Amino acid sequence: MNEAVYEFFATCLPGAEKLLADELHGLGVKKVRPLSGGASFFGAPEDALRVCLWSRLAGRVNLTVGRVAARDADALYAGVRELPWETVIADGASIAVRASGTNAELRNTQFSAMRVKDAICDELRAQTGKRPEVSKHRPDVQINVSIHAKKATIAIDLAGEPLHKRGYRQEGE
Repeated sequence: MNEAVYEFFATCLPGAEKLLADELHGLGVKKVRPLSGGASFFGAPEDALRVCLWSRLAGRVNLTVGRVAARDADALYAGVRELPWETVIADGASIAVRASGTNAELRNTQFSAMRVKDAICDELRAQTGKRPEVSKHRPDVQINVSIHAKKATIAIDLAGEPLHKRGYRQEGE
């Protein structure tokens, strides 16, 4: 029986990418590649959860949902609508979108995040008849958009709070 393989990206501080890749290998993760700002890896959901639990170097762990054209706002919107949101976001889950990176046409990260949020909400309404709630504070699903040149990577943050905060501090500290 073949297990589904997903693409993930673990973030880290600049300069620690090789160390993170070595740590991921030590955690039993396969197909690891250090990249600027982190390391990509492929595996089962259990691999990503193991990284969230045991990594000392990863700041966040993202599940890559897809890569879409981002030459302008309309292309970004259309590409995001084509992603399988009904299989990614549970019925009744709240969402938030955070964008980073710009290009010649998408110069404002808040605008880019809004276009992605609109595309997700419109697609879910078309597929399921329901629009997800948007919650900037403590959403059920944090969606990250990274724009580089004329492409955007759309990912879901699996860690929630940054991993360096896990369990070491009480709420409100």
